[in-house]
Amino acid sequence: CLISAFAGGHVGLIALTLCSAFMSIQYPTIFSLGIKNLGQDTKYGSSFIVMTIIGGGIVTPVMGFVSDAAGNIPTAELIPALCFAVIFIFARFRSQTATN
Repeated sequence: CLISAFAGGHVGLIALTLCSAFMSIQYPTIFSLGIKNLGQDTKYGSSFIVMTIIGGGIVTPVMGFVSDAAGNIPTAELIPALCFAVIFIFARFRSQTATN
């Protein structure tokens, strides 16, 4: 997302396409890591993760607002980059607790 925000042109277009391809594998990975070792609370954990799907419905209008306010679309690409950062932090935290 950051490359598509700052590169522009064909490079930005290719980066945006690849960004979408990588997003496709995130949900099943996050879901399986999120409910791992929850035991009897697996139902609650999986329900919470399913409820977070609404984030996709919230992020898009926020991107539109940022794009309108900034006057350009590349600035709005920083919103999904922030989301990716949060997912990365979760993955790092989860992988560290899984190995300990």
